[in-house]
Amino acid sequence: MATGSVKPKEKSLPAHLVPGNPGNSGGKPGRSGRKPNEFIQECGQLTDELVLPKIAAHLALADPTDEAWRWAATFVSKYAKGLPTQTVEHTGKDGGPIEYIEHAKADFQSRMDRITQRLGSAAMPEGVD
Repeated sequence: MATGSVKPKEKSLPAHLVPGNPGNSGGKPGRSGRKPNEFIQECGQLTDELVLPKIAAHLALADPTDEAWRWAATFVSKYAKGLPTQTVEHTGKDGGPIEYIEHAKADFQSRMDRITQRLGSAAMPEGVD
């Protein structure tokens, strides 16, 4: 046999990973991504017709100190106004990195100092000075 006469096998890729195929790499049709608009509209209609009248009646009759009343009030306010947007801090002071490790260390040390003051030497594990 001559060496070098064996051709290497070509690698085959799944159809969705073939170079030049833009977009998502897969997912089960009908079960991935955003809910269909019809489903969202139907849920909204059911909420408007069945849920909100019952919650409004409960709010009118129940005691505001009751936990169920607070839940109902929260539900109505979220439904009416929408959930507030969540803010995420990406940078720290003056565009630098977020400095939370130093704060955490200082908080931990402060707590440990208070425990040591309250309990004396019994608060410290053996071998720690």
